[in-house]
Amino acid sequence: MTLKNSFIANSFFADAYENMKRRNWVFWLSFLAFLCCFPGYLVLRLNSIRSSYENADASGLIHMQARMNGTTEELFCLNGFMPVLIIGLAILIGMQGFVYLHNKRQVDFYHSQPVSRKRRFTVLWFNGIVIFIVTYLMNMFLGMAVAAVYGSMSGAIFVGAMKAFFMYLLLFLGIYNISIIAVLLTGNTLVSLLAMIVLLGYELAARAMTVFMASSFFITYGNGQENKVFDTLLSPIVNIYKYIILGDKEYNYWQHANETYTYGKTALGLLMLAIIFAIISFFLYQKRASESHGNSISFPKIKEVLRFMLLLLVGSFGTYVVYYVAGESVALGIVGALFTITLGHAVIQLIYEVDFRTICKKWLTAVISFISVIIVFLGFKYDWTGYDSRIPKQSQVESVYVSLIAEGFGNNNYVM
Repeated sequence: MTLKNSFIANSFFADAYENMKRRNWVFWLSFLAFLCCFPGYLVLRLNSIRSSYENADASGLIHMQARMNGTTEELFCLNGFMPVLIIGLAILIGMQGFVYLHNKRQVDFYHSQPVSRKRRFTVLWFNGIVIFIVTYLMNMFLGMAVAAVYGSMSGAIFVGAMKAFFMYLLLFLGIYNISIIAVLLTGNTLVSLLAMIVLLGYELAARAMTVFMASSFFITYGNGQENKVFDTLLSPIVNIYKYIILGDKEYNYWQHANETYTYGKTALGLLMLAIIFAIISFFLYQKRASESHGNSISFPKIKEVLRFMLLLLVGSFGTYVVYYVAGESVALGIVGALFTITLGHAVIQLIYEVDFRTICKKWLTAVISFISVIIVFLGFKYDWTGYDSRIPKQSQVESVYVSLIAEGFGNNNYVM
């Protein structure tokens, strides 16, 4: 039993090593990116700060050291730029590991080998994570060595850097698994990139559309509720930036922001998303047909579901925009829905079939989408859900009073 387990373990790592050799360009690209961001940036920035204080007195040297310490802390702890790089690398590493599924020759080669799908997925998935962790940590520690040479490294910065690394790792895992899902759902790289945009932005766009329509048509909807656009559940990007902007701060732009977006809650949310997306990607890899390469969508049964979801969002946007541009005309808003859904259907059909002659097919989903958009729009317009029903009718109002309350942000108060 011991020999067998040892053989399995050695075989797995042997497969991982062989796969890593095929992905060495991704490893070195990630390494160079973090090399520029950590030690490279610090050498240039700290040297520039030191040069500007060449003839400084004692107080100037103290100010110089404070600036160097601040620069080091800003780099190693959570900041707004690093997530952008990590998101890009997560997409690249995830897609590069599984994009072989879009090439018939590579699919035939890999799937002809006596390796189970579970084993192959685990090796590819594991290697992508190793690439990120190794390249990030190597350059983070190199950056710390540079900071120590300049005297701007401290224990507090080290702790902050490790907390930031863990949060960035969770962000990477979320985007990484989404990129794998995008590859598995599609049959060519271009459509995979489009799928990435949809998967990352659909919930935010749908929530924004709902909030905009509610704030426009519901009298009692307001008082900062527009910020609910960013209350997304499935977006690692929005979650990480909500924490960077609002979390663990003495001030907050939204009520109780520092209580809602603490480090622990944000990390737990990102971890749950990473686990959910990883399970989905593993399931899709197991179920994906080997001959799906070249197809726009790998799972034909979800084509019409995707079409409906996209047309519902596009049609709602077109209706809303045309309605207001046309002077709040309901009739022209409906025309806007018809136009945008027709155009959206044509584009989706071209992506699905890559043939202009197929544009006039599959209209049933478009018709259902059009009807759904009109129902949603008119439901908001005429408040079919009774959202504003708590407002009393004029005949029921016995008395009215006005309350003047000073509200504001900081020292800028205003009267309501």
